[in-house]
Amino acid sequence: MQVSLGCRSCARANFLRSSWIHWKQFKVDYYDKNLTQPYDQSTEVPTTFTVNSGIETVVDIEGVTEISVDFNDTSILFDFFTTLTNPRFRSEEFNGLVFDVLSGGPLAFSSFSVDDSSNLTGFDQSRIGLSGNRLTIDWGGLQYNEYTKLLINFVPATVEVPEPATLSLVGLGLLSVMATRRKRLSKT
Repeated sequence: MQVSLGCRSCARANFLRSSWIHWKQFKVDYYDKNLTQPYDQSTEVPTTFTVNSGIETVVDIEGVTEISVDFNDTSILFDFFTTLTNPRFRSEEFNGLVFDVLSGGPLAFSSFSVDDSSNLTGFDQSRIGLSGNRLTIDWGGLQYNEYTKLLINFVPATVEVPEPATLSLVGLGLLSVMATRRKRLSKT
């Protein structure tokens, strides 16, 4: 059964759906070699950020490569800049960024896809990891340049919201149970 919502309800539903990632707080680290210890030749400014409009953080690797990270309602954009000529990330067990959710609820993505506008050759969905409150992006072994962009689209997991009629029936049932119980207690 499809229910038509009034304009105010529609606007609120669209806001809730589109802003599900806003106000989550993340910590970002760059890892090279594996996921044991962050790479000591990188800086993340800021290291901890709250998702809002605009670029959330910029990662500087060895003073020669910068990657800006911009979360929005349906995607994450990584924009690369480097002073090197066609560099390549080292092929390691893991080489990339790790985002840990610090507050604002868990990550709830139902699917990922690499946007066709991305030009980080060789990057595919298998390089994106989601485990609990951790999102990993692994670009180990891939070549990039100052024009490289990576756009990852995601779809938030949907939450079923009961219809108002269903909630009314549940409430009516609870009221009748309480009334019956009260009536029994008053007879004893």
